[in-house]
Amino acid sequence: MRYTCQNACPSNVEVPVYLDLARQKRYEEAYRVIQSENPLVLTCGRVCNHPCEDLCNRVKIDEPIAINGVKRFITDVLLERDGKLPVPEVEPGNGKKIAVVGSGPSGLSCAFYLQKKGYEVTVFEEAPIVGGMLVLGLPAYRLPRDKFEKELDVYRAMGVKFQTGTKLGRDITIPGLRDKGYVAIYLAVGAHGDRKLGIRGEDYPNVLSGVKFLRSVNLGEKVDLAGKSVVVIGGGNVAIDCARTATRLGAKHVGVYCLEKPAEMPAHKWEVEECLAESADVDCGWGPMEILGDDR
Repeated sequence: MRYTCQNACPSNVEVPVYLDLARQKRYEEAYRVIQSENPLVLTCGRVCNHPCEDLCNRVKIDEPIAINGVKRFITDVLLERDGKLPVPEVEPGNGKKIAVVGSGPSGLSCAFYLQKKGYEVTVFEEAPIVGGMLVLGLPAYRLPRDKFEKELDVYRAMGVKFQTGTKLGRDITIPGLRDKGYVAIYLAVGAHGDRKLGIRGEDYPNVLSGVKFLRSVNLGEKVDLAGKSVVVIGGGNVAIDCARTATRLGAKHVGVYCLEKPAEMPAHKWEVEECLAESADVDCGWGPMEILGDDR
């Protein structure tokens, strides 16, 4: 059996259907086809690694269709034309309240489908902004915040409520939510932890994990890299995001060091190419033994 683009899509979106609708310039219908299986259409049009394109039947003739590019184009056209994205039909309210703890992709997806079914959904988020790692981990150049707000406006129009600055165990508890009438609680707290290298010197003040660095930048905290040299350890997409973010913060030089060979780097090929185009250096075959410095 030969798998196709739709089989390769983790959400099983009907790719051929929305591509054909886009060809006919029936953009709202194309959007709704995607939205029926993937509520984060705009977001995925910008950050998805598009495995569908690897199994595009067009390769029998020349090269894959830019499926993800078409998805992004659909949302861009709708925003330019209407100033907003289409809101799905919501079933009449059934009077049942659902609490979703965490507003990352999992929490947002849960909220979307339950609200469509007539449930009254409230999303509780610890951070001061909604989106989880979509806004705390992804740099704004990959997912512009004003665009993402348009995605969230769909949820608000559906009736989903968001409550930020609310942490499970500090501000709310599961028994407390039950007492307030929530008949079900969906936990989508995510995994915002970072990984340690296990080497000497990694606890120095100027040594940051990639997750902490990107979170600080995305929350608008002061991160002064202007005129400084920055070393990024790792060869995955987070490392590339850190390197490109450091460049945007005015770093004098950014060097990425990873153990893998160029063809074995976990980061997507196009991410590495764009990183190199922005004047960062990528050095493969290197692993850190110790970080030298002091506690200043």
